Amino acid sequence: MADAPARAWEPRTIRLRLMAIPAVIARHARRTVLRYKADHPWTDLLLAGLGHLQALPAP
Repeated sequence: MADAPARAWEPRTIRLRLMAIPAVIARHARRTVLRYKADHPWTDLLLAGLGHLQALPAP
């Protein structure tokens, strides 16, 4: 994500682009899962960002 073009985007642009990714809410094994459309141009960027957030240590 360090070399992603999103690093130059303004916060509003990031919010608008990432919130525009189509997704489906699914329930499976008593869990709610959000499934993102795989062929959207910014899905990889969103998943990379979520991976970075999950890798952070718990406070």
